[in-house]
Amino acid sequence: LHPSWHPTPPLHFPRINPLLGVFHDAKDQNFGHHPKFIFVGGVKFIGNLVDIEDRLDVEIYDPLVGSWELGPPLPPDFRSGNSSSSLSSALFREKFYVFGIYSCFVSSFDLHKRVWSDVHTLRPRHEVVFSFLVACREMLVLAGVCNFPHGSSSFVLWKVDERTMGFSQIAVMPHDLLCSLFDGDEDDKFASLKCVGLGDLIYVFNEDYHRMYPACVCEIDGESGRCVWRRVPQLPSLMSRFHKVVSFCSTVSLYSILGERQLPGLQY
Repeated sequence: LHPSWHPTPPLHFPRINPLLGVFHDAKDQNFGHHPKFIFVGGVKFIGNLVDIEDRLDVEIYDPLVGSWELGPPLPPDFRSGNSSSSLSSALFREKFYVFGIYSCFVSSFDLHKRVWSDVHTLRPRHEVVFSFLVACREMLVLAGVCNFPHGSSSFVLWKVDERTMGFSQIAVMPHDLLCSLFDGDEDDKFASLKCVGLGDLIYVFNEDYHRMYPACVCEIDGESGRCVWRRVPQLPSLMSRFHKVVSFCSTVSLYSILGERQLPGLQY
């Protein structure tokens, strides 16, 4: 966050659409003073074809040293060529969780020991079509779409116990709010749905530019655990058409970027 740029050494394994995490390394003597960056998964191309044979190693970048550290690739349960289009991730208690949006496979990378955990299946109910894993309010939250036999759909939040991989429902998006994110009743209407979260907030949005990226947010009260849903204001019309939308949550204050005082908990 300084007003200057400098190039980094290239990744050992060039990849498209990897998962990215930023963390403070507990085994580093400078713990708490500077971040490291972790890259997981992504797609490697040979010519114009996806390389489905090469399992890309985890890569961790230390900006102070200016070098990359290699770690083991995703467990073989996650097929080669997995990218952020089919995976979601959550950084939680010194572990980097990777979750299959459609497969519901989940594994965590221990940022201290540099090893992957066993792979579990995290599917709260059979009706879950796809879901996302996010870290929110000192807990892991699974957010997913459920399609029921009678034709209705719902978007549900579950709290995940990181020790047992058990889960309990904490909120359901109001049906009219879910309907407002889409046009019509096409079978693939949920394909452009994305979810990100951090702190007290979980955002759900439609990345289809034809709909001008409608979004809503769920705010979780830290004391009562009560969840309140509301629509996010529409983007200005001149800002509504992008080639691609990448959304994330950050605790970095606008004031800290400007070099002034920091506002704790400010998210954007």
